[in-house]
Amino acid sequence: MEKEQVLDKALSFDFGGMSRGEVSFLYDFCKGKMVLELGSMVGMSSFVIASVCESITCVDIWNDTFEHVTHRQREVYENLWTHGFKMVDMFQNNCKEFLESGKMKMV
Repeated sequence: MEKEQVLDKALSFDFGGMSRGEVSFLYDFCKGKMVLELGSMVGMSSFVIASVCESITCVDIWNDTFEHVTHRQREVYENLWTHGFKMVDMFQNNCKEFLESGKMKMV
């Protein structure tokens, strides 16, 4: 995929809190690197990074108890939860191709 296609797909995840400029920076910065990402949420940045890096290890607690988030974040998480969305499931769906290929690991 070309850069703009990667960015469009990642931004279509609708949840991740990053702007086009931020994911564009990650796309350019992470080319060919081994990356450790702390706080992967639903995989918006993970997807972009995996598109260009050598490998990526994604670390998150993917915990839907919401004990680890601030008040504002908690509202977002709880809204997703009440609509049947779980962070880990969303991440695995969004990044499926990279997880299956072994280029991406979840911790």
